[in-house]
Amino acid sequence: MTVDKQTRASDEPRFDYNRQDVINQALVAFGQGTNFMRVQAKALRVFVHSANLTIDSRDLVERWGKVAVQVLERVRTMGRVAAAFAIEDARTYINDEDVLIAMRKVKLGSKSDYCDNNEGEGEEGGSEGAAPSDSP
Repeated sequence: MTVDKQTRASDEPRFDYNRQDVINQALVAFGQGTNFMRVQAKALRVFVHSANLTIDSRDLVERWGKVAVQVLERVRTMGRVAAAFAIEDARTYINDEDVLIAMRKVKLGSKSDYCDNNEGEGEEGGSEGAAPSDSP
């Protein structure tokens, strides 16, 4: 039996993603990028804060099925870059500064609309712990 492309496409399951699905996939991708490098809890909070801002500003939940591959590749790169900064400092862990710098560098190198251009406030406010919204 032969199935034409149009029939196959309509039979594929449709997934309805939510914010937590996007965050979870982004955290997994970031971890893949870091390889076996430990990540401090504060660094993860900065990453999730930034991801939430980007999800809102880019309507990523609604577009996730179409843009996930591109976004997650950028997030993996953020993990790799953050790990490289930790290694450069001879540390065995990634801190929040590594994450912030990695997000900024990937945003600049990415040149895509998957990265936001606005700066966000960190959980504690001020410049300490500020989380730019230039991730996932």
